[in-house]
Amino acid sequence: MNEEEKNSKDNLQERLYLLQSKASEMEKSCYVILEGWAQTGKGRILKTSTYRMDPKKLKVYSPVDTEMWDSKYPFQYKYWYHFPPKGTTFFLLKSWYYRVSFGIQNKDIKKEDVSKAQKSILNLEKTLADDGILIIKFFLDITKEELSKRLKKAEKEGKTWEVTKEDKRQVKDYDDYTRYFQDYRNLTDQPYAPWHVLSAMDSNKTEMEVMKILVSFLEKKLGVDSWDMMKQLVNGDIE
Repeated sequence: MNEEEKNSKDNLQERLYLLQSKASEMEKSCYVILEGWAQTGKGRILKTSTYRMDPKKLKVYSPVDTEMWDSKYPFQYKYWYHFPPKGTTFFLLKSWYYRVSFGIQNKDIKKEDVSKAQKSILNLEKTLADDGILIIKFFLDITKEELSKRLKKAEKEGKTWEVTKEDKRQVKDYDDYTRYFQDYRNLTDQPYAPWHVLSAMDSNKTEMEVMKILVSFLEKKLGVDSWDMMKQLVNGDIE
């Protein structure tokens, strides 16, 4: 079978299922962070990537904006509360990175405190990695023109829940957001929690690229070959 067939949508989904099962068997958790601009298809990518995964070993957290800020608790408390047990695959949308950008927009975090918040994120990810958690981060990138086009399309179709105040601000202050996104990626792109910056101009290609990167990442970290695992399963060599 050629590479194209091995990396078909169905086969990638099956391989992710096998890798999820292997990680759970090894009591290894994997945290997948989906970040980037608004209207880049994070929900669609999540649905496609987790289609074959075991829901008992999967958790997704995507806080609504009203959950983003509570001064009574530490900066990252909302996320600590949702950390799953060992052996769970955890997809995080609107992560601690969004938490900072939302805080700036909502004037809950002062600009002079942004560096402190970013270092707090760096320390958290290092702590998680030191505990054996596998972390991989995706940043989905689109142009200002495409972002504006998608927001207008969503509004025209009456999908008002897809167009928030911050989404519109991203268009208005696109250059500022670009610099901010670059800053936090540069600071937190670490071997134990790498960033993968992907173009989200073509949703279908982005979905496939995310799954291929996830498969490669998990195979390397778990020391297995998911394609061999699939062949063994078909041949009845493993259960």
